[in-house]
Amino acid sequence: MFEELSIALRSDQRFIEVRGLSELEYLVKESEIVTNQAGRMFHIRSQDRPVHIALESGGFVIRSVDRCDESRAIYLPRRLMMDALLGHALKSGMLFTQRLAG
Repeated sequence: MFEELSIALRSDQRFIEVRGLSELEYLVKESEIVTNQAGRMFHIRSQDRPVHIALESGGFVIRSVDRCDESRAIYLPRRLMMDALLGHALKSGMLFTQRLAG
């Protein structure tokens, strides 16, 4: 199933592969400006569920989408991002987000 999701994400023109931390920040900001809502949805190729990432002073607030409980959100300082699961997904080309309409 994960391999099928990988192929689907890579070949689907609606998705963008996130290639670095600066690009991640840019894509979150882009979504916030266009939608007027905090954060953006991202998909990790090796996981079934998307994650919502929002910018916070000096870092990111990360929440699994299937968990509506806001108390489950975690704050991850920017300096630690590349050592976390999302950082490994970034380095491995496994983090994707949908293109914004338009």
